[in-house]
Amino acid sequence: AWRWRRAAIGVLVVLAVAIGAAWLQRRIIARGFVDRELARRGVPARYEIEQLSPWRQRLTNVSIGDPRDPDLAADWIELRT
Repeated sequence: AWRWRRAAIGVLVVLAVAIGAAWLQRRIIARGFVDRELARRGVPARYEIEQLSPWRQRLTNVSIGDPRDPDLAADWIELRT
């Protein structure tokens, strides 16, 4: 019984470390995903990620389209999931 508990605790520790690492890297992960999708669709865009949580994302200095004459320019955009 002791071995199983020790193994379960080890698995939980590894899982907690993995979740913590992903949480700390969430902005990099999100930016990579968004940038790849925009590039795949051929949409030029610039933005900064100000806030990123499981429930709300806030992008600032958003510009979509030609930088000289953007199709959309916004000081900020807030998305809720």
